[in-house]
Amino acid sequence: MSNVVPLLFVTLMLWLPFGLLLVPGFLATRWLDTNVLERGVGWMEGRVAERIKHERVENERIVQESSGRWYKPWTWGSVTERKVRETIVREVVEKASLGTRCFFGLAYALLRCLQYLYYAGFALVVVRSFGYVLARAAVRRGVGLEFTLPVQH
Repeated sequence: MSNVVPLLFVTLMLWLPFGLLLVPGFLATRWLDTNVLERGVGWMEGRVAERIKHERVENERIVQESSGRWYKPWTWGSVTERKVRETIVREVVEKASLGTRCFFGLAYALLRCLQYLYYAGFALVVVRSFGYVLARAAVRRGVGLEFTLPVQH
């Protein structure tokens, strides 16, 4: 155990220049994620989301009303017709069709998988490179590392 701490320090010092070379790769991955994948995901969510549409409905009806005046008894009982126009603006929720939802749902899943694969691939490069440098440093220093594989039945 006493050989492991200096070995990890030496490995970290040897791996650090390579780790610094990974910074542009990480920045490129992050840029691709935010500018391409996240925008694509947001666009697809907008295509599938419900939309509120303003619908204008015009209605015309004929109203009969009394044309008699209280102060003119000879007009009592007379009726006139009047046209009334109403304009109503109402909000209608418009849903995307099932085919559109399925298509954009699959494309959304594909973009999310690509996003996770980018970060998983970057993590794999970091871990494998550090493991490689650790193994090389252990061989140079003559330190043996013991590990066992799980037993398969």
